[in-house]
Amino acid sequence: MISIIEDHDEAFHIWKANCERNRTVIHVDAHSDIQNDEELHIGSYIHHAIKQKIIKEYYWIVPKPMTLDRISLKKIIKHLRKQDIQIMKKCYKNGVIEGKLKDCYIWVGSFDFLPLIKEKVLLDIDIDYFVTRYTFSSYKEPIDIWQKPVELLNCLKELGITYNDAIICKSVSGGYTPIQWSCLAPYIYYYLKHSVELFPLELLNKGSLIYWENSKEVAKQYFEGLINEIQEPQFQGCVYYWLVRINLELGDYSTVKDNLFSLYECDKKYNTYWLCPGIPYYHRDKYEKGMDHFELWESVLSSSSHFYSAWAETMYSKDIKLSMRLCKKAIKLDDKFIDAHILLGDCNKKIGNLPDAIKNYEKSLKMVLSQNYNSFYLIEQCRESNVRGVYAPLIKQILTKCILCYAKNNSTEKVIQWYKFYTKTFTSFSPYNELRLCYYAPYLYKSNINLIINIFKSINLIVINKIKRSIRVMKKFEV
Repeated sequence: MISIIEDHDEAFHIWKANCERNRTVIHVDAHSDIQNDEELHIGSYIHHAIKQKIIKEYYWIVPKPMTLDRISLKKIIKHLRKQDIQIMKKCYKNGVIEGKLKDCYIWVGSFDFLPLIKEKVLLDIDIDYFVTRYTFSSYKEPIDIWQKPVELLNCLKELGITYNDAIICKSVSGGYTPIQWSCLAPYIYYYLKHSVELFPLELLNKGSLIYWENSKEVAKQYFEGLINEIQEPQFQGCVYYWLVRINLELGDYSTVKDNLFSLYECDKKYNTYWLCPGIPYYHRDKYEKGMDHFELWESVLSSSSHFYSAWAETMYSKDIKLSMRLCKKAIKLDDKFIDAHILLGDCNKKIGNLPDAIKNYEKSLKMVLSQNYNSFYLIEQCRESNVRGVYAPLIKQILTKCILCYAKNNSTEKVIQWYKFYTKTFTSFSPYNELRLCYYAPYLYKSNINLIINIFKSINLIVINKIKRSIRVMKKFEV
C-alpha cells in the first residue's frame, strides 16, 4: 500500500492501524522526526514508534550535501545525542553515523552508502528531502530540487530493497516544502506504482532556475510553452502556479486571474493560503523575508483571514498601526478567527490601550471555552501535539495575557478572579508564564500582597523571592 499524507505524524497512526511490530524503516527526510518529546507530533513520531516497538531498525537517509560537510555532520550528531541516542560509530569520510536508541539500531547517511537490507521495509519519504540541502541552516526558499526522486528510488531498487508499505509526505503545511514542489508527491507515487515517470520533472526544474536568474519575462514564455506540452494535471498545476507568481511580479493582474482559475481546475483542493512565498518564511519566523511578499499577494489572497493575520504578525514590530488594520481585516473576513483577535489584543497592549486589549483577550477566551472559533495557530499546535478539541496551551496563552493586562491596569479583583481560574484549570505552570506574571505582581502589592503570593503558591521559592525583591525596589523609589 502507498499513502500520500500531508503531515508526517500521520505515518505513526497508519503503522499502528496496520499493527506493525519490530519493523525496519527507511526514513527519507531532511529532518529526523526522532525528537524525544512526550507529545506525539511531526517531529517526534519516530521516537514514539520506537518506544512502542513499531520500529526496530531506523535508517535515516539525509540530503547528501549534509554528509559532505563536516560542520553539518557535527550538527546531526549533536541533534541525535539530544534525543538520547547513543552514538556508536561516526565516519566523517563517508558521512555515516551509527547509534542506538533503547533496542533500536540507528543508521544515518546518504542514499549511496545505504547498507544491504534483506527484509522488507516500511518506506517513509518526505518530499522536503528533495528541496532541502542543509537541514540545520536557516530557511531559504529552494531554487530547485537537488536530487531527482528517480535517482534515489532506482538506487533502492539496485540494492534489492523492497517494501510492504510506502508513505509519501507533502509537508507543505508548516512551510517545509514550497507549494510549487507539492507535485513531487504524486510523481513519486506514480513511479513506485509503475516504474515510469508521471511527467518530465526536469522541465519544471529548468523553469524554476530560469525564474531565479531574474529572467521573469523569459520564465513566463518558458512556462506558457509548457501548458500544451504536458497535459498531466499535477504538472500543469505547478506550471500555473509559476505563471500566477510571475504575472503578479510583472503586474499583469488580468492574466493572474485566468492563471488562478486554471490552477484550481487542475486541483480543486489546492491550498490557497500557501501560494504566497512569504507564508513559509512567516511560519519559520523569518518575518523580514516574509513581509516582502505579502503586499504583492494581497490581490490574490484578499479573501483569506489566515493571510491577513500572518501579514499582521510580520508587521507587529515594524508598523503597529498597519498590523492593527490587518488584524481588523482578518476579523472582518472571519469574526471567529481567534488568531487575529489575540494579535489585535497584543497590538492594543503594546500601544497602551489596555481596556481594548482586555476586550480582545476576553472575547478570545470565551470563543475558546465555547469551542466556537477558527484558528490556524490551533491547527498548527494540534498537529504538533496530537490534541483535538479545546487546546490547553491556547487557553493558557490568552489567560496569561489577560492577567498581565489587568495587573498593569491595577484591576486587582480581576487578576485574582482569572488567576484562580488559571490555577483551578491547570495544575502545572510554564516557567515563562510564571516569570511574566511575577513581573507584574508587584503592581498589586498595595491591595493585598499576601493574597497575591498565596495565588503564586505553586511557584518555587526563588520566584516568590523575586516578587518580594521587586516590591522592595518599588517601595524604595515611591514618592
